[in-house]
Amino acid sequence: MLELLCGAGAIAAAVADAGHGAFGLDRRRSPLEDRVAPAFRSTVLGWIKSRAAVAVWLSAPCTGWICAWRHPLRSDRFIFGLPALAGTEQARAGAGIATVTIQRLLVCIAARVLVFLKDPRTSQLWLCPEFQRLFQSWACRHIVLRQYQHNASYNKATTIVPWHACSTLALRHRCTGKRGLYSRTDTRYESLDSSDDQGQKKTAVASAYQLPLAQAAAQCIVETHPIQPVRARHLLAMC
Repeated sequence: MLELLCGAGAIAAAVADAGHGAFGLDRRRSPLEDRVAPAFRSTVLGWIKSRAAVAVWLSAPCTGWICAWRHPLRSDRFIFGLPALAGTEQARAGAGIATVTIQRLLVCIAARVLVFLKDPRTSQLWLCPEFQRLFQSWACRHIVLRQYQHNASYNKATTIVPWHACSTLALRHRCTGKRGLYSRTDTRYESLDSSDDQGQKKTAVASAYQLPLAQAAAQCIVETHPIQPVRARHLLAMC
C-alpha cells in the first residue's frame, strides 16, 4: 500500500500495523519525493501500472483550494484562477496539482488498483470538471465524514472518495448532534479558527489523522485487498 503526500504517514503505519506491506512518501521527508517532480511522478505511475502498489491513498494538498482561504485564488466559476490574479498567483491557482492527482487516479482506475482521494469537504478541488467526470464511474463511492466521530476534538468535515473499494463501513461514522454539540459526548465543537497553546494554527493540527481514523482507513484497505509484504518488496525492487 502506498500513501502519497503522507505527512506523518498515519495511514501507511496503520496498514503496516495490520501486518501488511505499506509505506508513505512526502516531499517534507525528502526533496526526491516531490509530487510534481517528473522522475518521481514516473516512478509512482510505474509502481501502480505494474501493480507493485495495489492500494493508494491520495491526500490532495488543500492550500489555495479551500473556500475560506484568506486571499482566495479561485471561485466556483473560475476554478483554475480568478481573472485578476498576478502571474505568480495565477501559477499557484493553475491546474498543476489537479492534473497530477487526476493522472494518478486515471492510472489507478485503469489498473483496477484500490485508490482513495481525501480532501476537506469545502475544497473547491471537488468542483473541477475532470473530478466530476471521474465521480460517475461505477467503481466510485463518496464518503463525507466528521473527524470527531473518529476521536478528533474538532468537527472537521472531510470528503473521501474511493474507487474499487469493497467496503467503506469503517469510515462511515457520522455525528448526529445538533446545535453545535457532538453526538458522542454531548459537548460543543472545538473551533478551528484559532491557534493552540504553542501558537500553531488549529487547521494545521487538524490536518493530521487521528489513530482511530487511520485504523478505519486501514481496515477498508485490508478488507478490499489483502497485501502480501514479500511480494510487494519484490515488485518494488524490480521497478
